Amino acid sequence: MPRKDETDAKRVFDRIAERYYKARANKELFFNEFLEIPATVSMLQGLRGKRVLDIGCGSGLYARIMKQKGATVYGIDISPKVVAIARREVTGVDFRIGSVYKLPYTTGYFDVAVAPLVMDYVSDISKALGEVHRVLRKNGILIFSLPNPVTQSTKHLYDDRSSELCRVFKDYFKEGMRKQRWNYDKKSLGKRHVIVSLMHVTYQTLIKAIITNGFVIEDYVDARPTIEGKKANPKAYALTSKVPWFCVFKVKKVR
Repeated sequence: MPRKDETDAKRVFDRIAERYYKARANKELFFNEFLEIPATVSMLQGLRGKRVLDIGCGSGLYARIMKQKGATVYGIDISPKVVAIARREVTGVDFRIGSVYKLPYTTGYFDVAVAPLVMDYVSDISKALGEVHRVLRKNGILIFSLPNPVTQSTKHLYDDRSSELCRVFKDYFKEGMRKQRWNYDKKSLGKRHVIVSLMHVTYQTLIKAIITNGFVIEDYVDARPTIEGKKANPKAYALTSKVPWFCVFKVKKVR
């Protein structure tokens, strides 16, 4: 029986697949194009000749980048509609429909796994990391990004007196799935949106899940926007230049 977190993610991305692909292809989404992608790509070094698994592959954006870097790439996603787009847009990659909790690959098959903005959709991050650990070879690398757990625990308010953006804490220590309204099509002025369920965990839970599943942390990045983002969206650039929005981990399988 499908897990609720996967059912929710499948529902969302099946619904928005084509429009979301166009938004990504046209670089319309600031937080993806000028913040998360550059930070994650900075970790994608030394891939030539490596067998790489793209988890939550979406429309194949990262698969294309890693293929260009000389990797043999496999992609997997829970949404049949985004996998169909990936197969249409990126050639020479084995794209499959499937679950991060039960990856359809042989133990120790991959040199590298990449999971950009995937772990915040899973309700059991330890189980997901354990399954990725299984399909990696000894000393294999996992690179994954997710929203910063501290920032994710805040909501924004505007101070009418100063016109400055303020952030107010909710409850950092309350873990679990949280509903979020997501305007995925910025050109529609907020008219196109979906409600997504995103998992919040503390840094403590996240780091313990990494350690207990046989990984060590090799590198870490707090994502900061590229200078091109300043022209694309000055307000978002100003905010994310001061507030850590995404974090990227590079971990190695050691046992």
